Amino acid sequence: MSKTGIVFPHQLFEQNILASTCNTIYLIEEWLYFRQYNFHKRKIAFHRSSMKFYESYLQSKKIKVVYIDAFNESILKATGKYWEKWFSIILKVGGKKLSRQEIVLVLHKYLKGTGWWEQMITVQFDKKYKNRALYQSGKTFKVSISKVFNFPIERVFDSWINKPVISKWLTNKSFTIRKSTSQKSLRLIWVDYKTFVDVDFYVKAKGKQLSLCNFQNYLLQMNVKRKRCL
Repeated sequence: MSKTGIVFPHQLFEQNILASTCNTIYLIEEWLYFRQYNFHKRKIAFHRSSMKFYESYLQSKKIKVVYIDAFNESILKATGKYWEKWFSIILKVGGKKLSRQEIVLVLHKYLKGTGWWEQMITVQFDKKYKNRALYQSGKTFKVSISKVFNFPIERVFDSWINKPVISKWLTNKSFTIRKSTSQKSLRLIWVDYKTFVDVDFYVKAKGKQLSLCNFQNYLLQMNVKRKRCL
């Protein structure tokens, strides 16, 4: 007899009785954990990544997982359709064989002027129907990290090019600078000599500077996850 279970964000246990007794599990992004308050984005990202990891864990045990996204209402409000409706539109035009750029062009016919949602829907479609791993982009893995500093942009930029300063925050051997545009951007080869890094500098507000790093790696997903923790 088929059995169905429900798992909430606070029930992500390795030894879960539902995992051994149910054929299907509904993994729910409970509203209380994701939408009740204006939670910090990092808190939401932590919950989401934990649940997505648990989803993969359950699937590895041959359990059917139905993932309930807490932000379905957000996409409905912004685009007029739920995730599954957008996915069905992409599938009807042969989306599984289309590149990301081609899918974006398909969505642009419906979502003119909402480029962020075009990209977001495309990424989620890829993850669900093309088995793309987390952070995967084509044959590479990419991850972005941003940090706001309460210092002049000159000082933030200098912390990336001044070796004595670099040694204070990067304990192992230094990276290689391929290209530098003063106080705007750096193009680097990371300390492993296999990862390309783009560092861009922006003035976020008076007295606050934003440093945005993009890591691109041709190796394993694990290497990119490691970069994400920097």
